[in-house]
This record gives sequence, C-alpha cells and structure tokens, in this order.
Amino acid sequence: MDMLTDNEKKFLIMLRDNFLEQDGWGECATNPPKKGLMSLVDRGYCKLSPARSGPLRLLTGSVMIALTEAGKFAVTPVPTPKSTGFSPTN
Repeated sequence: MDMLTDNEKKFLIMLRDNFLEQDGWGECATNPPKKGLMSLVDRGYCKLSPARSGPLRLLTGSVMIALTEAGKFAVTPVPTPKSTGFSPTN
C-alpha cells in the first residue's frame, strides 16, 4: 500500500484548498516539475498539463498541476461512525 508522507499530504491539501476556484489547477513553480512532485504524479495523486493562454490557447511554456480523484480521496477525511451518528445498535 502506498503511503503519503506528512509533507506530501500537506502539499495535496494546499493544492486542493488554494486552487479550488480555478477548477483545481495551479501553476507549477518549476518546469520541469521537481522530483518530489513527479513522484506524486507517478503514483497517481496529481496530474500535469501544459499551460495555455489567451483565446487561441497558445502554450506558455509553464506546467499546470491538479489533483486526481485519488489525490482528492487521499486528503478527504473518512467519516467515522461517531461523526455520522451511526450506531450498529440503533
């Protein structure tokens, strides 16, 4: 089973929280992306796309990053029976 480090989880949460208004996409600070970021992409938590700009959608030379469904699931708290009010004795 693939486990996220605390720093990786913090990065995924930051990506989720900071870029929600932009359809979840944020611009990478480096191109090509750094090794740690590529590890998240290779493991399926993030996806990359070439950045485009303007009405002609011309390539800018930058890279955009977003969470995949696996990345979103990894940082979404799982409800517990106590938090949902469910009890097997009800």
